[in-house]
Amino acid sequence: MIILLIMRCISMKNDFPNITENLVLNFCNTKILKQGKLVDLFNTIDSFKLWLEIPIDKNEDYNRQLSVMYSCLDTSLNIEDVKQLREELSKIFTRVINDADTIDDVKSEIESFIGSSPFTLIFVDNDPLMIPVEKGIIGIKTILFLSLVSLIQSDELKKLAKCANEECPLFFINQSGRRKWCSMKLCGNRNKVEKFLNKTK
Repeated sequence: MIILLIMRCISMKNDFPNITENLVLNFCNTKILKQGKLVDLFNTIDSFKLWLEIPIDKNEDYNRQLSVMYSCLDTSLNIEDVKQLREELSKIFTRVINDADTIDDVKSEIESFIGSSPFTLIFVDNDPLMIPVEKGIIGIKTILFLSLVSLIQSDELKKLAKCANEECPLFFINQSGRRKWCSMKLCGNRNKVEKFLNKTK
């Protein structure tokens, strides 16, 4: 029974795409297209916790943010709040991609929320780490908004894109300006196979 549970956890961890090195984008990318159907990877608080336990190799900033977010978990948190926050952030990204919102609009939204959020600050080596005083969904939202700030600072928010597969909900940073797919593994290779099969019909 324990072995089956461990194998299930490993399988679930492998389901999370984590196709970017940005926390808020990976958080939003937890609803995926699988075998032609949309699958929500956040079904329970345990599945959310599982996502929080997946580090990104050689990305200390990302992994520290994960740790801080994990520290925000408390008994009041429920999965519907997490899903609602994901929807809120996904809508921000969609508006930016569709030019319905400007970067300044996003900045104003961040300022409006972060301005009333108290922090403590600690240094990890020489790097400052902001830690929200609030726990639960407010603390989690604060960390994700700080991750959104990093997308603005790096100018990557301007390169935000959505997968060319219309059924796929995943976001990614289009660094080259030529990338079409969220990833070759998830959608790119599948599209190539479908095109090949259509040609051979």
